[in-house]
Amino acid sequence: MRKWQRIIPTLDRDIYRRGGYGRSLTFGKRPALLLVDATLAFTGTRPLSIAEASKEFPSSCGERAWKAIPYIKRLLEGSRKRAIPIIYTTGDAAFNEAGVRTTKAARNFSGAGPDMNGFVDVIAPKKGELVLRKAFASAFFGTSLATYLRIRGVDTILLAGASTSGCVRSTAVDGHSHGFSVFPVEECCFDRSEFSHLVNLFEINTRYGTVIQVAEALRCL
Repeated sequence: MRKWQRIIPTLDRDIYRRGGYGRSLTFGKRPALLLVDATLAFTGTRPLSIAEASKEFPSSCGERAWKAIPYIKRLLEGSRKRAIPIIYTTGDAAFNEAGVRTTKAARNFSGAGPDMNGFVDVIAPKKGELVLRKAFASAFFGTSLATYLRIRGVDTILLAGASTSGCVRSTAVDGHSHGFSVFPVEECCFDRSEFSHLVNLFEINTRYGTVIQVAEALRCL
């Protein structure tokens, strides 16, 4: 049993099971990798504790992001090798400057320093990979993502990035609502709260997708 399953009380797991939740999805014929907000705003520029990382970017997930980065790199390399579509999301600076925020959290990103919407080099996008700017939590809300995926015949989404409880979950919900099979990749998702990360993996797996590990994702590809 995975850690994100064990964190839920046995009685609650039984209730979900009796309700018919948790059905495993079938991997489709045409997958895409969707990397949600694995940006400097959430990773920071270097490995630091959350306490230290938040001094650079208040939204940083600190060491939890850097634990995920090698797995994200592995997933990216496998996806590139198999030439599947890869889509990144990042924040929309124009909306940020206009005072529109993804959540109701109040943060100040006005200081000098690296662009919070940029990426750590080891997981940065390559030429030809779509970088989608979004103003709100879901990668689908107010964007052309669904159309982009449909044009390419995509039926399955490998989902990675941050935060598990926020933009990843919102994207999983909307991906399911748009008719895609959603597969969050456990080691490639991260959050500033380990508890919230685990609970939301359980909830996504129960309702909207099927959580898999990197090795399984690469086998499916």
